[in-house]
Amino acid sequence: MMKTHTLFFLLLCPLGLFAQTFKGKVTGKEGTPIPYATLFFRDLGLGFTADGEGRFQTCLNAGEYNCEVSSLGYEQKIVPVVQTGKGTEMNIQLDERIYQLQEVRVSKNNEDPAYAVMRQAIARAPFYRTLVKSYTANSYLKGSGKMTDVPAFMKMAKDFQKESDGFMNRLFVMEAQHETVFTAPNQYKTEVKAFKSSFPEELDLGNGLNVAAFNLYSDEQFGKVSPLSSRAFSFYRFKLEACYMEGDRMVNKIKLLPKRNNNQTLTGYLYIIEDLWCISNVEIQSSSMGVKMNLRTTCKEIKPDVYLPASSSMRIDFGLMGVKGYGNFFTAVNYKDVVLNETPVSERLLAEKQRAEQAKKTLSAKQQKLQKRIDELAAKEELTTGEAYKMAKLMEKQVAQTDTTHKEHRYERDYSFGGASKRDSLATKRDSIYWAGIRSAPLLREEQLSYARKDSMIGKRSLLKPDSTVMEKIETMSVVLLGHTFYNKSKTAWIELPGIQGYLPGFSFVDGFPIGAKVTFGKKLGGKNTLLFTPSAYYTTASKTCLYSGDLTLQYLPRRNGKLTLEGGRVSADYNNECGMDRMMNSVASILFARNEMKLYEKKFIGISNCLELANGLQLSLGLSYERRNVLVNHYHKSTFGKKAKPNIPDNIYYSQMPENELMRFSAALEYTPAHYYYMYKGRKKYEQSKYPTFTVRYEKGFSVGGSLPAPDYNRIDVTVDHTVKTGFFSKLAYRLNAGTFLHTDNLYFPDYRHFDASRFQLTASSFDKSFALLNNYEYSTPERWGQAHLSYYTSHLFLKWLPFLKNSIMDEGLHIRALAVRYLPIHTEVGYSIGIGQLSRAGIFVGFRDKRYRSVGFSIVMPINLGDGFSIEF
Repeated sequence: MMKTHTLFFLLLCPLGLFAQTFKGKVTGKEGTPIPYATLFFRDLGLGFTADGEGRFQTCLNAGEYNCEVSSLGYEQKIVPVVQTGKGTEMNIQLDERIYQLQEVRVSKNNEDPAYAVMRQAIARAPFYRTLVKSYTANSYLKGSGKMTDVPAFMKMAKDFQKESDGFMNRLFVMEAQHETVFTAPNQYKTEVKAFKSSFPEELDLGNGLNVAAFNLYSDEQFGKVSPLSSRAFSFYRFKLEACYMEGDRMVNKIKLLPKRNNNQTLTGYLYIIEDLWCISNVEIQSSSMGVKMNLRTTCKEIKPDVYLPASSSMRIDFGLMGVKGYGNFFTAVNYKDVVLNETPVSERLLAEKQRAEQAKKTLSAKQQKLQKRIDELAAKEELTTGEAYKMAKLMEKQVAQTDTTHKEHRYERDYSFGGASKRDSLATKRDSIYWAGIRSAPLLREEQLSYARKDSMIGKRSLLKPDSTVMEKIETMSVVLLGHTFYNKSKTAWIELPGIQGYLPGFSFVDGFPIGAKVTFGKKLGGKNTLLFTPSAYYTTASKTCLYSGDLTLQYLPRRNGKLTLEGGRVSADYNNECGMDRMMNSVASILFARNEMKLYEKKFIGISNCLELANGLQLSLGLSYERRNVLVNHYHKSTFGKKAKPNIPDNIYYSQMPENELMRFSAALEYTPAHYYYMYKGRKKYEQSKYPTFTVRYEKGFSVGGSLPAPDYNRIDVTVDHTVKTGFFSKLAYRLNAGTFLHTDNLYFPDYRHFDASRFQLTASSFDKSFALLNNYEYSTPERWGQAHLSYYTSHLFLKWLPFLKNSIMDEGLHIRALAVRYLPIHTEVGYSIGIGQLSRAGIFVGFRDKRYRSVGFSIVMPINLGDGFSIEF
């Protein structure tokens, strides 16, 4: 026993001698707590943040230090700290900062001096965006939140009072310790060293918010236009509020004034250091869709003339559909192994002589010429807006030329959405001693109680509803309505259940209601290959038929997007098998209005296809299938309200009844997008939106198998150009061109015609970028040559968005022009306007013309609602 006590004492001795607690409180002169003040030991590179009540704590080795204590609105104070073996506690008082406007020169047009500061800062933003080549950052994050109100109908629920005790007006808290390794240009790898949360498991917070993976100089912040973007002057006005000295640095306090009151911009303040033109502090606010965010970030000089975020605090208030609450987050970041890029951009970071010598050794003649142009602009005391924009672009170009972080694959980028993250196996098992050593502020009494409540609920049903099965019922309904994927323990095999559309894929007058299921089985194979098997089977209530299909898919060669598929079955197929009407929309139109826009035929088939990239951005698809086809008739004839349905016959001038027939179909497609960048996600290649068009050439041939049934014989070829161009932060231009012809036709049947994405039904699942709203489904289907063009322009503000009640909404507006030319038919043209949320949901009004003569007007609503797996189901 004595040996055990001695060993325990010896283990604790180093902690007592070298790492005792330094704690205290930061207040104003009158003793008022200063929330989220920043404390920074420059010699140690150690920074941390006080909590909302100004309290702080950290572990500090014995010794003498100087601690910089700062907070926005207060004078920075350097406090000597003598850390003893017993620890140190002190209360630190800060004086309120008295701002003074510097003497300024007023230009002829009475321009605010803030513009001169912002031009310099914006011009150098690309440099600071890529200043750091790599670093390792350890961060501590604490967040807390409350739900303060819910809709009235929930309060009226029978068991609400009893069940709400678990979450209403109760504080929840979470803490996390991250280690983030950054490598330029945008690769963040985060390991969660510790994680603790009292939030309900139903509210999955992942690993917490990783603020170390955040760049203050990005063109966009939180989906808004950054005030340091090269186009910031189009969105913001700036005002110099004050100037002050912090050490030997002059800091400019710049107020952000959005030119338009909308949800595209931020408000608040930037604090810009004179001469360096980098960020010292940020204080910004954002508001959108009932969510208000307030962020304060303090940067510290980690290396000479290099300022990086050292602490942040964020307040989020939300009020959406009657649900109200708030959240508070604060974090402290400590950097180590900071490596700077050696790009000679800033005259403050490299002396003239050093830069000249380095330029001779490392820069090409082209790079030296570019550097000279940057130096000429940087030497100017003041920049015009045009010069600031030009300098920013030159710096972006220089950074690209001197980038030494090229990957093995030329067009591969790092997947950076939130960064790659993994969790230490001990992250959720850290004890109280460990947490006491990493916290930058002690837990509040309410936070301690929150953890205690969570601990007391371990092993019980749910923290949200401990005495109810409501959550279980909700989860069951979610599986039925939206589908779910069940994995084995190692996640190498899974079963994917469909949503409601997988069980009831829709109604038609031909089949009635098909009842059955479509399920996907998946298995990971060696070498990152995946095998998928998707069978489906349905019994139709009207035709009394069993329909079935299945496909077996091997996903191979992940970097070349290899996909080999074997499929077959018996289905009721749409004559428009390329881009026909959505089945759920057809169900609504049929049941309510007897508008059976979709016409069906019986198809028995078996086929094999393969897709593989020949080179980056160049994909070849080949397919071969056998089909046996026959006509179908309606078995139901009236809608719910007694309206008679039309026969199952396509409305087209070329249509004639198809006899039972068979064919072999060969298809080939070559798709190419130049310089197409991509990233690897979960072992598969995912392409980014390209700044270049996508070119596609397709060839299809139908021919006889030599059987007793008639067979079509044809050759068809078409070419497509598809492109979306970003014309601004919140505007884009999308166009699509397609043309083709039948090279040879003999005994051609209607399923083999060229069909188009068209429907006059007001609800559609098709994008406005490639569909027609004033054409019937089969009206222009053709065995002749054709050409079509689609042009759409989207922007945040055009007409209706200028109305006060729509100005701050997240919707955008669009203008559309479409044209379709088919041999022997008049040219069909549509012009329209739409408003909506991207491609998620839109409403539009369109005017149609035939050979330049007015023909019709109508409206269309895009609702691409996918309840599970319904859109691709054939039955």
